[in-house]
Amino acid sequence: MEEINVELQELKDERKAVKALLNTLSKVGANENDEPARKKWHVDNPNHSLYVDCFKDKLWEEKDKLDKEIIEKEKQKNQQAQQDNVLPPPPPVDQGNLLPKLFEKFNNRSASALNLKGNRKLYDIFLQPCSPNSFIPNERLRNFRDQIISREFDKDCQDIDYKLQCQLRTLSSWENPDGGSETILLDRCVNKVIMDMINKTLNISGCSVANDTAKDIIKTVMCKSVKSEYRIQYTTNSQIYILFTSEAKGIDDSHFMCLIQALEIAGDSAIHLSRNIDMDYNNCSIPGIIVYGDKVQFYGVYLVDQHFPVVVLLSPPLSYTNVDDRKQIISGILVAVEFIKKSIELIEISPRITMKNLFLNYDGMFFKPIRCDNKDKDEDDQTFKTSISSSFINVERIMYMYEKIHQQERSKDFILFPVGLMRLPDNINEDYLKPITAQMKEHFHESLIQPNTPVMIFPKLTEYSNSKPDITNKNLVDKYIDALTIAVNILNNAGVAHMDLRHSNIMWLYNSEENSIDLKVIDFEDAVLFNSKVRYLDNLKNDVRYPPMDISDHEFASEYHNIWFLNSIKLWLKDENDSFFEFMGKNRETIYNEINSSK
Repeated sequence: MEEINVELQELKDERKAVKALLNTLSKVGANENDEPARKKWHVDNPNHSLYVDCFKDKLWEEKDKLDKEIIEKEKQKNQQAQQDNVLPPPPPVDQGNLLPKLFEKFNNRSASALNLKGNRKLYDIFLQPCSPNSFIPNERLRNFRDQIISREFDKDCQDIDYKLQCQLRTLSSWENPDGGSETILLDRCVNKVIMDMINKTLNISGCSVANDTAKDIIKTVMCKSVKSEYRIQYTTNSQIYILFTSEAKGIDDSHFMCLIQALEIAGDSAIHLSRNIDMDYNNCSIPGIIVYGDKVQFYGVYLVDQHFPVVVLLSPPLSYTNVDDRKQIISGILVAVEFIKKSIELIEISPRITMKNLFLNYDGMFFKPIRCDNKDKDEDDQTFKTSISSSFINVERIMYMYEKIHQQERSKDFILFPVGLMRLPDNINEDYLKPITAQMKEHFHESLIQPNTPVMIFPKLTEYSNSKPDITNKNLVDKYIDALTIAVNILNNAGVAHMDLRHSNIMWLYNSEENSIDLKVIDFEDAVLFNSKVRYLDNLKNDVRYPPMDISDHEFASEYHNIWFLNSIKLWLKDENDSFFEFMGKNRETIYNEINSSK
């Protein structure tokens, strides 16, 4: 084992060196004639086997080769560890963790469709799926969604299209069968056909299609009797892992009823991976398909922190009778094949561990309830009136803008993105919710913390500040302004006006040792796309922090609104007044005139 570890470390060191050179070449724009980068490489790596005249393409080839060697060596290490029965010690039990109390509600509950219709609200905490074109925090599932759209319809797609059409000719129309159970038609339904196609295209030893009860092969927590319609599972070293799932409903049901049972099997499968495989929980994501009527829709489940499942939609509803929709279904089949292959690869290179305790790191996350779409202020307590249906519309709008921003280069360095969505249940006084509701009450008025309210989950920036930087420290102020300028450029390139870019929504952390600043822009609840009418216009007209909204040119959002806040912050950092509100009250007209004069 020691020899394997040494060889593995040597490979990783070599890959690290290659990546370092690639980074160097990227930063300085180096090519074959970039002498400074070559000299630096010679000085820093005199004994490395790669010669300096290797340019980027050759380096990428070398990195790919090393990646494959590392994967093989990891497999070898894992096999040796199993032979030696060497397993990491189990993690300590977290006595303060309340997540198991949430999952107790699902124990021994029947997973039948009839039962779920009477208990659907139980699952609302996990079910806050946005449209497929919204921001998806999980990178693997986000790539899955993007590849469904971008994949070229090549010969592989055409071959599967022909086979799929042949299979579909034998299917009856998907109507509610006698007896009220779609399982009567299982062997003649679309998800069975698609699952078989995925498995045949995979052609990997250990992969199979199954539809027996999941509790027989994995330790379930979402529902003890959950049974998927069909699923793709992978067997290795006598252990079974579910990697792709499906659920089907009759023509009278919507995708929401499909998602409840889909959540159970995919959520349990993701949690099972995280509890038994020592790999990043972000990789423990499970895609699948739901079928209702003649519609097929791809979805996925990923984990927030370690064991909190979140559902996302990866495609719009697609009809297998429509030519264009069927092309997307076929693309999804081939994307699923590559996704499953990657999951198997991750399983094989990752060590097995004794089962982790169910865990959710409440303290490491920030929970933000989303208010309704109407920002009507009450004269007595200045709170906002809430409307649950309007809140859901607001979530869709915000997540769509996060998606537009995320597409911009370096956006993750300057914008704080959510890691997931949840919904408060009917009873917000449940024990497992107390850490969440207590945290929200510290930051938000109780009128926002209502049953069924959607909640965005963010990583908590514990050491960051949103106060005014010390204006006597010119170096700090300059770095703060430089970082904020980059953030504003990112928003402008994305076509998003923040509309509330005050210092309280600018989190920053200064690293004195590296003389650098990490800055994150937060809170996009008031943001709008360019050319959209500014929200809450009547409320903002008399707010000195905003540009004069009574001027018709500024009633529609544009980059002007981002520049307004950037210039306001810049001037405020030259003033001794620590109150941004008071400063703007005195200087609003000056800022307005300066911006207009610079046009």
